[in-house]
Amino acid sequence: MDSERLNQIEEIYHAALDIAPGDRDSFLNECCVGDDDLRREVESLLSFADTPDNFIDTSPGSLAGEMFSNWKDQANLSNKTIGHYAVIRLIGAGGMGEVYLAEDTKLDRRVALKILSPEFARDTNRMSRFVREAKSASALNHPNILTIHEINEYGGTHFIATEFIDGQTLNEYRKNNTLGLRSMLEIAIQVVSALDEAHSAGIVHRDIKPENVMIRKDGIVKVLDFGLAKPSGPFTSAGGSSEDSTRVQFQTQPGLIIGTPNYMSPEQARGKNLDHRTDIFSFGVVLYEMFSGSSPFDGETISDVIAAVLTREPKPLIELPAGLDEIVHKTLQKRRRHRYQTAKHLLSDLKEVRDELEIQSRLGRDSVPDAGLSKTQIFQPNTTVEETEGMFRQVADEIIEAPNNLSGELPDRFTTKIQSKGVSLIVLLVILGAGGFFGYRYFTVSRQIKSIAVLPFVNVGDDLSSQYLSDGLSENLINTLSRLPQLKVIARSSSFRYRGENIDIQDAGRKLGVGAILTGRVIRRGDDLQISVELINTADNTSIWGEIYNRKLSGSLSLPEEIAQAVSQKLQLELTGVQERQMAKQITQSPQAYQSYMNGVFFRRKNGAENIRKAIEYQNQAIALDQNFTLAYIELSINFANLVDIGALSPKDGLPLARAAAEKALALDETLADAYYNIARIRKYEFEWTKAEIAFKRAIEINPNLAAAHTIYAEYLSQLGRFDEALREIKLSQDLDPLRTGLVGNEGSILYYARRYDEAIVKKQIHANSAPENPFAHLGLADVYVQKGQYAEAILSYQTSIKLEETTSGLIYLGRAYALSGKRDEAIGILDKLKTTEKYVSPTEMAIIYAALGDREKAFALLEKAYTERDFQLTSLKVEPAFDPLREDPRFADLLRRLGFPQ
Repeated sequence: MDSERLNQIEEIYHAALDIAPGDRDSFLNECCVGDDDLRREVESLLSFADTPDNFIDTSPGSLAGEMFSNWKDQANLSNKTIGHYAVIRLIGAGGMGEVYLAEDTKLDRRVALKILSPEFARDTNRMSRFVREAKSASALNHPNILTIHEINEYGGTHFIATEFIDGQTLNEYRKNNTLGLRSMLEIAIQVVSALDEAHSAGIVHRDIKPENVMIRKDGIVKVLDFGLAKPSGPFTSAGGSSEDSTRVQFQTQPGLIIGTPNYMSPEQARGKNLDHRTDIFSFGVVLYEMFSGSSPFDGETISDVIAAVLTREPKPLIELPAGLDEIVHKTLQKRRRHRYQTAKHLLSDLKEVRDELEIQSRLGRDSVPDAGLSKTQIFQPNTTVEETEGMFRQVADEIIEAPNNLSGELPDRFTTKIQSKGVSLIVLLVILGAGGFFGYRYFTVSRQIKSIAVLPFVNVGDDLSSQYLSDGLSENLINTLSRLPQLKVIARSSSFRYRGENIDIQDAGRKLGVGAILTGRVIRRGDDLQISVELINTADNTSIWGEIYNRKLSGSLSLPEEIAQAVSQKLQLELTGVQERQMAKQITQSPQAYQSYMNGVFFRRKNGAENIRKAIEYQNQAIALDQNFTLAYIELSINFANLVDIGALSPKDGLPLARAAAEKALALDETLADAYYNIARIRKYEFEWTKAEIAFKRAIEINPNLAAAHTIYAEYLSQLGRFDEALREIKLSQDLDPLRTGLVGNEGSILYYARRYDEAIVKKQIHANSAPENPFAHLGLADVYVQKGQYAEAILSYQTSIKLEETTSGLIYLGRAYALSGKRDEAIGILDKLKTTEKYVSPTEMAIIYAALGDREKAFALLEKAYTERDFQLTSLKVEPAFDPLREDPRFADLLRRLGFPQ
C-alpha cells in the first residue's frame, strides 16, 4: 500500500472520529463512493474508536502531521494573539484541532502552536491524552527531538507550543535530494541517537516512520510526534532472555493496535505489551526503505500488511557495505530477543560502519556508491555459492546451539539437501572445503573486537600510597594501546568512572561502547608487586585472556608495554614494525621520577591555579631525576597553557614556557601525539592558524584515539567558523570519551558560536546539571541565556559560577549581562573591581563590557591593547556573539585581517 493511499485512509478516519457514530454511514457513503476497499479499511480502524485512549495517530492527524503537513493559507486565528504568541498563519489541521505558525513575542522566535478544538478540550479522555503527549515529549531534551516549549490555556483556548521546524519529512527529503550512502547513515545515526535518549528516559515512541522524521535545512534531523509515546518505566537492559523483564509498565489496553501498519513491530500488530525494542523494529523498516527504495512489508490492504509483518521475512539487501545489511537484518527480527536490545548498541554499529566508510574513502578504496541507490538491489538467493555459504552458516549455528553433538556428522536436513541436488562426492568435498573457509570466516569475523576500555586497576590492601601505581599502570596502558589506529581505546576520563572490584562488565561495556574490557588488580608487599590482568569480552562476559605478573617495584615500569603487546596479540591485531616499536617504548627507567610525574598528573587533574602550580613543581622534580622523561615535558607544557587558559598567567609569560616544554618533548621523540596537540593549541593562541592545523592533524594521525586532540581541534575549527567540521570532531571526541559530560558543554559552545542558541542551551544545561560544581559549566550556560534575552537566568548562572570560583571572565560576562539588562550601575561596579584586581584581566574580554555599555571607542582601544599583547582571547573574535555590536565598524574587519583569520 503506497503512502498516498494510506494518507487517504487516515484523513477519512480522523475526520470520521469527529462525527457521531450514528452519522458515520452517510459520511462514509459520500467519501468512499465506488471504493469498497477504502471504506473497509476505514471501518476496520474505526472499530477500535470506541475503546478509551485509543489513537492510531498518524499523519496528518498526528502531532507531526498536524504541525508540518498540509500547509495552507487559511484565515481563522491568523493575525490574532494568544497570550504572548502572535499567530501568523494556519499550517495544518487534524482530529485534535489546528496548528499555526506563530511568533513568541517574549523570546522573539517562531513556534508552532497546536490549538485544541473546543470539542476536543471538553472531552476528558482526549484532554488527558493531550496532556500525556506533551509531558512525554517535554521530558526529552535532545537536539534530534522536537522541543516542547509550553502547554497552557489562555482565554479558554488550550494549546501546546513547540519549536517550529523549517524542513522536510524524510520521504519529502528523499524525493527532493539525491542521497548517498553516507548521507543516509548520518540521518540514521541522528534518529537512533534520539531514540537512545528517549529509551534512556523510559519513553517508547511507538510510531517511528518517515513522516515523523524531519530534516532541517541545516541537516539536523528531528524526531517528531511522541503522541503515541507513553512512559515505559524502568526496564532492564539487554542481557535477560525473558521479555517480561522489559515490558512497558504503563500500557494501553491489551489487544489494542497502536501505530502505523507498514512500520509496526510484530508485537505491536498483535496488540501485545510493548517496550523500547518495538521502536528498533520500526526504525529497521525505515532503514530498509532508505537503502532499498521499497518497503519490506507490502500488501494491498492494511490486513495484508500486518500479515506480512507477522509472517514474511524481508528480502535481503546486497551491494551494501559489510555489516550494514546485517544491521538492517538484525533490526527486523520478528522476536524481540533476537533484535538489537538497545538503541545504544544499534547506534554504535551504525557509527562503526560510517567510520569504516570514512577510512576507506581516505585511503582511496571506497567502492561504495555515494550518489543515489541505483545499484542497490533486492537479493534473490539463486546462486550455488550464496546458498552453500548460507547452509554452512546454518550448520555453524546448530553446532553453537548444540555443543554436545560431537559426532562430526552433518545434520540430516543438510545432507538431504545436498543429495537432492545431485552433488557428487568430489563436489561435496569441494563444498566441505568451502564450508571450512566460510566457517572459519564466520567464527573469526563474528568475534572480532575493535574497541577496548582499560578500567582503573584495583589497589588491593591498605597501602593507599600505592594507588599511583595501580592508576599509573592503567593510564599507561591506555596511552600505549591508543597508539593503534586499528583499535578504538576509550579515554581515561570515561573508563576511570568504573573504579572498584564489583563492576558489571557488560553494563560498562554498553555504556562505554566497547567490545572488550581490561581489568587488573595490584598487590604490593614491600618492593614486591603482583599484578593480575584479565581481558573480558563484553558481549558475553567471557574471559579472552588473563595473566599474573610478579615484579619488583623497580621493574614494574615496563609492564604496560608487555601487557599491551599481549592484548594486541589476543585481539589478533596486525601491527606494523613502527607500531611494535612504539608500544615497546618505556616512559622512564626511574621509579622516583615516575612517582613525581604521577603526583603532578594528580594535582593537574584537580584543577585550580594552586593545584596546577603544584603539578609544575612535581614535573620539574621528575625531569631533574630523568632529563629524557618526555611525558613530564608534555605535562609541563599542558600546565603552563592551562594557567594561561584560566587567566592565572599572562599569555606573554605563559605561552613561551608551554611551547618550550612541548618542543623539548618532540626533540626527544617526534612521534608524540600529545606534544603535537599541545603545540597546536599554543600555535592557535599565537594566531598561527595554518601551522596550528598542521599540528592538530599530525597529532590525530599519530593517535586517532587522542580525545583531547579532537576536542581542541573542534574548538579551533569553531573559532574559524567551520562549524560542521567542528561538530564532527567533537562527536569523535565524545565517541572516545562517552562519559565525559564536559564534552557536551564543548558541543554547546560550538552551537553558541554558530548562533544555534536553542540547541546550545540544551547542551549547556546538560553540562551544568551533570557538573554542578564546575564554575565554567554555569558560565557557558549563562552566555547562551544572554543571547536569548533571558537576562535573569543569565545573571543567576553567572553568580553561581562566581560563587564556585571567582574568575575575571565570570565577572566580565556578568558585567555585560548587567549592562544589556539595563543595570548600568552594577556593570560599572564590576569594571571598577576589575581595575583593582591582581589577577590577569584579558583586554579582549574587558572590551565586551564597554561594547555592551555602548562605549565603542573604549572597546576598540582595549581590542588594540589586546592585539599588542597578543591576548589569546582574540582567537574567538571572529565568532563570539558578544562582539556583534562592533562588527559593522571597519576597525573590526581590519583587526580580523591583522590577526590572520583565514577568509
